[in-house]
Amino acid sequence: MQRLKLFIAVMVAGLIGVSCGGSVSPIEGTWQLSAISVTTTSETSTIENAGLGRLILTGGQYSQIWMQSDRLYSNPPTNLEKLDAYDSFDASTGSYEFAGGQLTLTPAISRDPSGVGIATTTSVTVEGDAMQRTRERPDTENPGEMLTWTSTYTRLK
Repeated sequence: MQRLKLFIAVMVAGLIGVSCGGSVSPIEGTWQLSAISVTTTSETSTIENAGLGRLILTGGQYSQIWMQSDRLYSNPPTNLEKLDAYDSFDASTGSYEFAGGQLTLTPAISRDPSGVGIATTTSVTVEGDAMQRTRERPDTENPGEMLTWTSTYTRLK
């Protein structure tokens, strides 16, 4: 009888451990931006130089940073070059939720303060060490049409 009680206690503890630890989400990790494409109603264009970007997702928290990779400035940079640098850089950090193939980022800190606290959602697919994030936005040049932005990432190990 003692062995049965011990066996049940061990099984219950094991089940509690599994339910508390859970499984790691397939998006958890550090990702490096490898490509960006934009799809309109008529074509898909790959952006020649996607820039340098990292996305870190862990424990419900995220951090992302991006910059154009072809930035050349004098030393020290001029005021005009500093303005250009601001427009060619983006960063934010905060919390994330991932469910049903949808990744929702809610920034607590952002380069653009107007985005703090405003959640954005992208569709996500993960295959091995490749992740694609897709988001639709209105086309500002063709009202009434949508643009589909697809960012491709590679998991860093």
